[in-house]
Amino acid sequence: MEQAGLQFEDHVRGHRRRVLGLSIGGAARRLQPWRHVVAPYQDAVGVHDLQTGFTVDLWKAHLGQGRVDYCDPVEFFRRTCLTASIKRILVGAVRRLAGAGAPPVIRLEAQSGGGKTHSMLALYHLFSGFPPSELSGLDVLMGDAGLAAVPRVRRAVLVGNRISPTNPVTKPDGTVVRTLWGELAWQMGGAAAYARVARYDEESTNPGDSLRRLMIDHGPCLILIDEWAPYIRQLCERDDLPAGSLETQVAFAKALSESARAAGNCQVVVSLPACGPRAAPTGAAGALEVAGLRSRGAVDRLRSAVGGSESPRRPVSVEEGVEIVRRRLFRPFSTRTQLMYRDVIARAFAALYQTRSHEFPPACREADYERRIRAAYPIHPEIFDVVDASWSRLDTFQGLRGVLRLMTAVIRSLWERSDDSPLILPAVLPLDDPRVGSELTRC
Repeated sequence: MEQAGLQFEDHVRGHRRRVLGLSIGGAARRLQPWRHVVAPYQDAVGVHDLQTGFTVDLWKAHLGQGRVDYCDPVEFFRRTCLTASIKRILVGAVRRLAGAGAPPVIRLEAQSGGGKTHSMLALYHLFSGFPPSELSGLDVLMGDAGLAAVPRVRRAVLVGNRISPTNPVTKPDGTVVRTLWGELAWQMGGAAAYARVARYDEESTNPGDSLRRLMIDHGPCLILIDEWAPYIRQLCERDDLPAGSLETQVAFAKALSESARAAGNCQVVVSLPACGPRAAPTGAAGALEVAGLRSRGAVDRLRSAVGGSESPRRPVSVEEGVEIVRRRLFRPFSTRTQLMYRDVIARAFAALYQTRSHEFPPACREADYERRIRAAYPIHPEIFDVVDASWSRLDTFQGLRGVLRLMTAVIRSLWERSDDSPLILPAVLPLDDPRVGSELTRC
């Protein structure tokens, strides 16, 4: 991990020597500084904690709490790049809940920071009731789904590290909930729906086929279950909790999956850590997520009980990563003047790389490189190339969350220093800033 950070620093210093050795200065001084062309969002240059700022909390979004870019559907989709993986998940959900056919149970498995919760939040906001025309990118998605409208759907959210298996919860209407199935029923239809599973909730026993009837009566419905592994960790340690035992939890998972298949108007989406025979058995970030369980076998049992289709998560491409960072950290262009400045800068750098080709990496000479500069603006695309090559294969690398944290630290530092570079180049990365150094070694 630290070695990758040191290699990155060496790369930056090498790029700096090349750039300073060339006199792009005359041209660069005529180019607008990136700070004058595009504005970062306030959370990119403000006081938000780098460590938690890009951790999606599905439970808080469900309660309408937290940052607007996670709670508000319009803002969420404005700042979200719909990658191929997310599009596939959303199209499948729309088709399933519209009765057009799709898997009833989906498992999202990825390493920490790999986008499981972000995908679930995209599903949650997709069925928020907003017309697709008001949500960025959804018009095209609905065309891919072959549907004209998003069906009206009941949503239920269960987040294992936000629901206590130890302490029953009293709802505003006086209903006392002890288990995940009690919480599920209450979210689906209040006290009346809870009554269908009340006995099983009170006795901490598997509700069985009652779940199917619940889905039929209150469907179509979308059930999102995040962070289930931390929840069952506590059930591994004790078998006398109000939430029931591990055996009961596994039975509930199986009944939930079977009920979704039988009901026909429901989709269950479950996130699980990427751990098991499909992932690296040791050292992987997924193994860190299940650390503390009596046995990793508990998660494997849960995975087996849930069954369903594992949504294949194709690794995010460099191009998708560029778009994710750009949308997340920078405000969209709002004037033709901004686009003109961007294009002039991209053209100037592309011309430099062509005329001084022996001084720069071969990729810079490619005919498509000007387009890549425009797409990544104001960040130089080589930064993304180096990050992808150096860190993406590290077990401890937290995916795009790590990239977002690093680039936020860079942008904050350069913004505070009134950087006047036309692009955020590898040569101008503020390696002397402790915030940037910390993210480099952390990745």
